[in-house]
Amino acid sequence: MPSRGVEIALADLAAAQWGLVTTSQANEEGVSRTHLNRLTIAGVLVRLTHGVYAMRTSAGEDLLDLRCAWLTLDPTRLAADRLTDPTPAAVVSHASAAHLHGHGDLLADRHEFTVPTRKQTRRPELHLHRGNLPAADVTVHHGLPVTTPTRTVLDLISAHHDGEHVAGVLAGAVRAHQVDLDDLAPRLAPFAPRFGLPHYDGDAVLAHLLELGDVTHEVEATALAAMARMANTSTSDYLAHLASTLASQHVLDTIAAISESVHRQIGTPAAVLAAVQAMQVPLIEPPAAVLAAVQAMQVPLIEPPAAVLAAVQAAVQPVQTGRFLEAMQAEQLEQLARRCADRSRG
Repeated sequence: MPSRGVEIALADLAAAQWGLVTTSQANEEGVSRTHLNRLTIAGVLVRLTHGVYAMRTSAGEDLLDLRCAWLTLDPTRLAADRLTDPTPAAVVSHASAAHLHGHGDLLADRHEFTVPTRKQTRRPELHLHRGNLPAADVTVHHGLPVTTPTRTVLDLISAHHDGEHVAGVLAGAVRAHQVDLDDLAPRLAPFAPRFGLPHYDGDAVLAHLLELGDVTHEVEATALAAMARMANTSTSDYLAHLASTLASQHVLDTIAAISESVHRQIGTPAAVLAAVQAMQVPLIEPPAAVLAAVQAMQVPLIEPPAAVLAAVQAAVQPVQTGRFLEAMQAEQLEQLARRCADRSRG
């Protein structure tokens, strides 16, 4: 094949898979190893690893090494064909999946993949996990098949990653609205003993990870916004409606009791509104009724967002909500008070 024809053939192949081409794919198009070597010497191609080349214009792009590693696991087939497989031969997973999704700060020093059948490799930069992934646990991100954020969290725990690192990955998924917490909680149940929690208590594991990742308030805010949507109103109007319930003596007594457990003031009424806004509740204007009702309490507030949301939930008429707001009832408020007291003594 003439040189110009070789370059055109390789460019066509590479254009469909991030500027990369494997030796096997090139051979199928009539491009020999000799041609590949000559083009590498000429600077047209860059050899990334054994059997994989990049067009010079593609070298240095983000995720190039990960894409290259994925191609080596089935080098004869084009990326577009592999992505149509009902059961992918290799799926980016574990720390590599967290990195691909952009969640957490795990060090992805090796390229990790989950494969359906036993597969061996001598390449030290690859780590293959054997497993059958349900279709619901696989998505495509940046053109690569990858475990969903939910499955990624489960895989990381199974692989004994540090709880804080896992929490960081979960927090990123929560902030990006890429995880269904109601689906995740029961799947976390088998790992409860690992965190020193009651056997098969997936809700407790989830609450622990959300607290470690510092996103508990954001989850509560999202749930509050969902309640507003179910009530067919805006979040600001819904908050204004709930504000009137804050004047009940039961709510005041509950919040006052929490405050007394640590004998100090953490938040002011203005700080409550600021905290609610910081939780990314889509308020257009802070409703004056909320501020007036909170000011009328005239009691110090401990952990304002959690306490206020819990008190509101306990005071309003029963509303169909998610598991997290349902859990914030009187018994949970007592636990919150005990935690606050422990922090004060510490």
